[in-house]
Amino acid sequence: MRRIQRAYRLPADLVERFDRAAELAGVDKTTVIESAIVDFVERVEAGEKPIFKKEVSRMKDIKAYEHDDRVEYYSSSLFDIAEVIDQADREAFIESGKEEFDSTVRVYGVKEFMVIKYNNGVVTGSLISGNEVEKMFFRKHYN
Repeated sequence: MRRIQRAYRLPADLVERFDRAAELAGVDKTTVIESAIVDFVERVEAGEKPIFKKEVSRMKDIKAYEHDDRVEYYSSSLFDIAEVIDQADREAFIESGKEEFDSTVRVYGVKEFMVIKYNNGVVTGSLISGNEVEKMFFRKHYN
């Protein structure tokens, strides 16, 4: 196999974190990058639309509103909002949310994900879009 070198511009703090994490895990950095690229290529070739989580240095932007019969959580990050879902259901929640988000006609406006936890144990996940009707993509009854 022929190998080529490429140069990418990455933030210095991310490179430093990557170096430390690779050292802590005891893995070869090239293997990690190759694995990430192969995973990305295979997903795109399988028809998935990439959604990237960009890490931010501030606290997670999850807004919570308490009502008598429920708590509503809002965030523009599907990955952050998934944290209010039970651990066992997070992966399915994210996949369902990505599918719903990708199928939504892109219009200018705020897109937020919402989770409602009702006191009776029902949990729902929805997509809210500026000019569009809210679309539910997750419903589960716990208890």
